[in-house]
Amino acid sequence: MGRTHLGLLLVLLGLTAHPDRCWAQGFIIPELGARKNGMGTAIGRPDDLSAIYHNPAALALLPGTQIGVSFGLVHLTTDIRLAPWAGSEKYLTDPVDSEGYFPRQSPSVIAPMPFIGASTNLFSSKVVGAIGIYVPNAAGASFGDDAPSRYHITDAYVVSAFFTGAVAYRPWPCLALGFGVSAVYVRINRRFRLFPVINGSDFSGVIGSNTELEIEGQDLQPAFHLGVQVWPHRTLSFGFMALSRYDVSLEGPLTLKLGEDASPMFNKPEFTDNEHRTEISAPWIIGFGANWDVTPWLEVGAEFRLYLNDIVDEQRTTITKGEILPDLLPDGFITPKNLHDSWHTGAGINVRPMARLELMTGMHYEISASPDNTVEVSAPSFDLAAAHIGARYRITDRLGVSLHYAHYWYFERSTSESLTSPPTNFIGSGASNVVAVTLEAQVAPGIGVN
Repeated sequence: MGRTHLGLLLVLLGLTAHPDRCWAQGFIIPELGARKNGMGTAIGRPDDLSAIYHNPAALALLPGTQIGVSFGLVHLTTDIRLAPWAGSEKYLTDPVDSEGYFPRQSPSVIAPMPFIGASTNLFSSKVVGAIGIYVPNAAGASFGDDAPSRYHITDAYVVSAFFTGAVAYRPWPCLALGFGVSAVYVRINRRFRLFPVINGSDFSGVIGSNTELEIEGQDLQPAFHLGVQVWPHRTLSFGFMALSRYDVSLEGPLTLKLGEDASPMFNKPEFTDNEHRTEISAPWIIGFGANWDVTPWLEVGAEFRLYLNDIVDEQRTTITKGEILPDLLPDGFITPKNLHDSWHTGAGINVRPMARLELMTGMHYEISASPDNTVEVSAPSFDLAAAHIGARYRITDRLGVSLHYAHYWYFERSTSESLTSPPTNFIGSGASNVVAVTLEAQVAPGIGVN
C-alpha cells in the first residue's frame, strides 16, 4: 500500500472514534411521568401511564380507559476546555490559557421529551393493556465550524423513539405482573473535520485541513420490558423492572466533503460518497423500588437502577457501499469503548396537604459509565446529581394535571490519557434544567368492563 493510501487508511481509522454518548451507553430513559419528575423515583409505585416504561406491572392500577400526554423540555449547558494534542498547533491557532487549555466552549442543547399513552381494562378488572409513544432522547448541539473542537465535532443530533405495547395482570390484590414489547427507532447525524496529522505524520496534502465528514444512520429494533409489583401491606409497595438489551445497527450515508486545500484527485463520488453500518449495543437496565405511606398525607419512596454497560467494550463500523473505502478497509473499524456498569439511585417524598393536591420533591444521583480514556468532548459524560420538585392536582376524579421542575449538576471531570484520535483530553462540567407538564384523564370504562 502506497504512502497516500496508508495515510487515508490511518485518517479513516479515526472516523468512528467519535460516537455520541447515547451510542455507547444505550438509550437511558429516566425522566418520564409525574412521580419520576417530581420525586426522583418511580419504580416502586408508578401511578400513571409512564408505568409502561418504569414498571409495566403497575399499569394494573389504572382503572377504565385512560389517556396521558406529557411534554418535557430539557435545556443543557456545558462548560468545556479542550487540551491541545500533538500536531494541533499547526491547525488550531486559538490561544491556550495558563493551564494549557483552549478557550472555553459552552454549547447549549434544548431537547424535547414528549410522551403520549393510553390504557384500558381488557374484559376484566384484573387485566390492563396499554400503548405508548415517547421520544425521551432527542438532542442536538452546535459547537461551531471554527471552534477548537471542530476536529471532534461541529454539530450533531440524536433521536430515539419508543413505540411500546404492554399488558399487566393482577391475579391477587398483593401482586401484579407486567410485560411490554417496544420497537425502538434511532436516528443520528454528526459532522466534524478530519484532523490531518495521524501518528505524527501530516497528510494535509491528501485531505487538506478542512475536509468534513458527515455521518448519518438509522435503525429500528425490538426491546422488551418486564415488571413486578408487590404489596406486602396496603401502605407498602415494592417494584421491579427490567428493560432488555437490544443491538442497534445504524445504517446510512458516510460523506466526505473535501476542503479547498485537499488533493483534487480524490474529489470524486467514488471516494466521497459512501454508506456505513455502525453496530452498537444498548445494555440491560434492571431496577428496584419501594414506596411507603408513612401517614395518610406523607409518602416516601426510593429506587435503584443498574445499567449493565460492560457489554460495550467496542464499537464496530463497516463500509457497506463505496468504490474506494471498502477496498482500503475490508474489515471496517473497531473503536474501543471499555464501558463499565453504572447505576442511578433516587429518593423522594410526596405530601398530600389537600384531598386533590400532591406536592413532591426528591433527588437522584448517577455515575458515568465512560472511563477517562474513552470519554469524549463531543459527548462528555459526567457523574451527576439532580434535585426535583413538582405538583399534581386532580381537577376532578377523572382529570389531573402535573407540573414539574428538575435541576441537574454535572460534576467537573478532567481527562488526560485519551485513546481517541485525535485525543480528547479536556476539563468540563455542566448543568441542565428540565420542565415537564403532564395531563392524565380517565375517559371511559374499560373494554368489556362496566
